[in-house]
Amino acid sequence: MINIPTLSGVIKPTRKLSLAVMSILLIMVIAYAAILLRYGAQGWLKYWNDDTVNYDYNEIFVKDFMSKSSSATQRYDALFSYFLRGFVDNATPNFERINYPGAGSIRGFSVSGIEGFARTAPLLAAWIYSGRDPIYQSKYLDKKIDLITTIKQGLLTGTDPNSPDYWGNFTMFDQKTVEAVDISRVLWLTKRQIWDSLTPAEKDRIANWLQKAMAAKVPDNNWLLFPVVIGVTLENLGYTPAIPYMNFYEQFKLRYKSNGWFYDTPEGIDYYNAWGMTYDLFWINLIAPAFDSDFINKANSDSASLVTHLISPAGIPIMGRSVCYRTAIPSPIMIANYQDPQKMSNGVARRSLDVVWQYFITHGALKNGRLTQGYFGDDLRFVDVYTGPGSCHWGTRSLVIAMLNPPASDFWTDKESTLPVETEDFALHLPELGWSVTGKKATGEIVIEITANTERSVAIEDITLYRKLKSLVFMRPFGPENHAVKYEQRFYSNKNPFPLYK
Repeated sequence: MINIPTLSGVIKPTRKLSLAVMSILLIMVIAYAAILLRYGAQGWLKYWNDDTVNYDYNEIFVKDFMSKSSSATQRYDALFSYFLRGFVDNATPNFERINYPGAGSIRGFSVSGIEGFARTAPLLAAWIYSGRDPIYQSKYLDKKIDLITTIKQGLLTGTDPNSPDYWGNFTMFDQKTVEAVDISRVLWLTKRQIWDSLTPAEKDRIANWLQKAMAAKVPDNNWLLFPVVIGVTLENLGYTPAIPYMNFYEQFKLRYKSNGWFYDTPEGIDYYNAWGMTYDLFWINLIAPAFDSDFINKANSDSASLVTHLISPAGIPIMGRSVCYRTAIPSPIMIANYQDPQKMSNGVARRSLDVVWQYFITHGALKNGRLTQGYFGDDLRFVDVYTGPGSCHWGTRSLVIAMLNPPASDFWTDKESTLPVETEDFALHLPELGWSVTGKKATGEIVIEITANTERSVAIEDITLYRKLKSLVFMRPFGPENHAVKYEQRFYSNKNPFPLYK
């Protein structure tokens, strides 16, 4: 009798294998569905890239700003028009979000739109505050823009819990807390034109949203100033803050090092002092002049003195994160000048502003109504995961302070002076900051030496195909951190800035 082999021993394992594969595939489908629900709902697919779009006004603005035959007022009016045009062109119907094109943020599309509004509106509000005409018209726009109505509409829509476009409530470490600080600045700047025109119910609604922002937990770093700015604003508007804010201020003040600069967890000393901490201290003092004024004024004056040594016609010795805020670096100088032109002259302040904006504009900082996400143009190697397209408009902070000066003021008409590096060679030794700063008049080179760092070659990690695919699949940014090149080099020079490394 012949024994015929059967397939039963093969079929059973194959069936088990098929079931295992199907189970794995099902788990993968469910997992990806969860990703779609979470990050798709955050609007990842709504971000858009403007590389294929050519707005006709970009070149016109640049040409007019760089014009040597125009007055300072005319040149900066053109720059204001550039940002206003971008604001209007990318706005939602009710102006509560400005959805600029660009790379997506881990915060989500909705929050990116809030950033677009909150970080650009102070420039519009400063224009109004200075006494300039709020009904804006120029050759750069095809219609008149009522700045007061535009800002007011955005504020009322964004703070309305019954609106589908509501900015939302707050959780711990909420990005919207950052944006609420700029909203409070807008309210203070336009108090007479907007706040005083609101009904009691509208005021309560806006104040309630700010109260929620103030009560949200913040990390133990430069965010400690956010509840303070919101708190003094609420008091100025006639409201009792939701929580005491002095403790936040005292915690922050303990971080003071020297030269008006503070240690910022977790990174230490970087340019957040210029575009963040000095800036917020200024607003606290402006809104509440009696608030620790001696310390704040001294710290801001010292910060300005340091920053004058970090600016050259050949650029700035950039280091640290958030490099797309680069055009805000003159802010401390602008602040010191605004507070006391006798100590910080109009000529030096204007020179610092001009040098920075001209340098970066000639190197691609402006694109289709926005500031680019990079050091020169868009550069995803240095776009932090929390940085959406509108985030970069913290870079307009130096312009905000400039626009507080009325158009006929001495700030705009006085002749420019020279910066320290244009005057002489210098060497600053700043042991408490861990920096030595040198400048050479002949070349315009400025170098920051971080004395605790070793001299070594630091490579930049690029946007690899793997990272691109990962971002595509998971619908969130997975750019490289590049921490070492930002913070761990021995020398940082404006002649060879790290964002230009290959």
